[in-house]
Amino acid sequence: MRPVLVLGGGNPADPLLQHYGVPAKGLVPLAGRPMASYVLAALKHSGAVGEVFYLGPVADAFQPLVSACLPVPERGTPLDTLLAGLKAVSGPCLVCTADVPFLTAAAVRDFVERLPQAAIVYAIVRRETCEGQFPGARRTYVRLRDGTFTGGNLFAIEPEPVLAHLPLIRRVVEARKSPLAIARIAGWDLVFGLVLGWLELAALERRASQILGVTARALESPYAEVGMDVDDLAGAQAAERRLSA
Repeated sequence: MRPVLVLGGGNPADPLLQHYGVPAKGLVPLAGRPMASYVLAALKHSGAVGEVFYLGPVADAFQPLVSACLPVPERGTPLDTLLAGLKAVSGPCLVCTADVPFLTAAAVRDFVERLPQAAIVYAIVRRETCEGQFPGARRTYVRLRDGTFTGGNLFAIEPEPVLAHLPLIRRVVEARKSPLAIARIAGWDLVFGLVLGWLELAALERRASQILGVTARALESPYAEVGMDVDDLAGAQAAERRLSA
């Protein structure tokens, strides 16, 4: 079974972290427990993963749920945190963020059991799946010919080819918030195809593979919780109400 890296870092300047007085998202309290403990419990109880490595500030509640806590770079980016984890494991691994408190063991098992062969596999969820299971939840969606999707927070990675193409991957990650920078890397045809909803998922996978230099695939999950991360105070309060109920 693949080991899993749980990314529990965060930016101390994040208003969400400042509100709760914690240094990282994984420690945000929800219904009496740190948020990451829900994620770690789902992974452990799935029976589908190997060792669980946590990257970020830890809480006592994590200890029975993790194999080891790994150091993370100070003031590092999320990519730096991921790279610290990738260098600590050998062979293919899973990656999950610590801010998906609704993650279930069933969702993890489904993802692992249906993994295609690729250097990077990224979970995606259809809009109707999200809205059916989490009515009123705010998500960012991308419209394709195949449907409208949001990104998930569960990945599968083969470290060796990813690390071999690290400079290019870092460039893409750093450009992700600039449409102009993305267009320069990916091409305007891809940008317009996404904006107009003309692009097919298979074409997007092919272009992502070309840009990153490794085989990249998307895996649609029928479990909306894979994509329900907590981004802000309103999201944390909504999660608190749902978990308390």
